[in-house]
Amino acid sequence: MRGGTRLVAVIVAFVAASLIIHADPGQRSRSADIQLQLGRQLFDEGLYRDALAAYQNALKASTPLDAKAARAGVVRTALRVAEYDLARAEAELLLAAAPQDPEAIALNADAMWSAGLFEEAETGYRQALAISPTLPRRSEEHTS
Repeated sequence: MRGGTRLVAVIVAFVAASLIIHADPGQRSRSADIQLQLGRQLFDEGLYRDALAAYQNALKASTPLDAKAARAGVVRTALRVAEYDLARAEAELLLAAAPQDPEAIALNADAMWSAGLFEEAETGYRQALAISPTLPRRSEEHTS
């Protein structure tokens, strides 16, 4: 029952944060933070489709300067639910916004790998490791 209560709380937070997104533009950054937290929680719970929706809401509520974490969450989660075209498109946008960021490069490589572009993905992985040899490969999104 405890898991059910937590799920209900997460859904309520999701709905409330969705309403905030469409309200006051001054609330956008706070709403993005709420949606990011929700996306992380849902991802951790294995509710990937719901997490994807939360990350997409966070992306809508983000300013261009703080969209990196939301976009990275969209990419990771889209890969989990086999939304490869979405993952690829968002990964390209993430990489365009942060071309020297090793995490963005690695996520773009993940999206290329999912599209069967294995040589291009390998090049991306090598580039990310050249920039940051200790780059951890995570299965969840916990960056800001």
